[in-house]
Amino acid sequence: MIPQDVIDNIINTANIVDVIGDYVKLKKAGVNYKGVCPFHGDKDASLVVSPAKNIWKCFGCGKGGNVITFVKEHEGISFFEAVKLVASKYNITVPEREPTMNGRKRKSGRPYKSASHSPKKRLRLSSRRKRPLNIWKHEESPRISCLNMERGTLHPCLPH
Repeated sequence: MIPQDVIDNIINTANIVDVIGDYVKLKKAGVNYKGVCPFHGDKDASLVVSPAKNIWKCFGCGKGGNVITFVKEHEGISFFEAVKLVASKYNITVPEREPTMNGRKRKSGRPYKSASHSPKKRLRLSSRRKRPLNIWKHEESPRISCLNMERGTLHPCLPH
């Protein structure tokens, strides 16, 4: 994970007009800049870049964000790769440490939200849900006793 102060430093250091201007032709319109949005098929200048606020917004498709989110969306890359790309343009070093949980590397790159989201807990919960839920136990009617209420199917051994 990249520390938040490094991300904030990149966003504040990067000139959003220069970065977006590398992808889209921007024209000054008052204090902001306007251009044609690359994310949808509009031909009007619906993309507005605000250098004072360090944000961009398309009023055609509704997308918006900061310099990193623009690069991420336009290049089709991950957030981490977009941060590295923008940082490299401004010679900012990004620490490259892998996300870990209790000293072990995770495959997905995200730490567990809580103990209830650990793999063991998820396995236990999912195995409980997959068992049939027979709430009708009636001696006189075998069809009703074998009815799987969760899936809405009859037991395979009974004639249908």
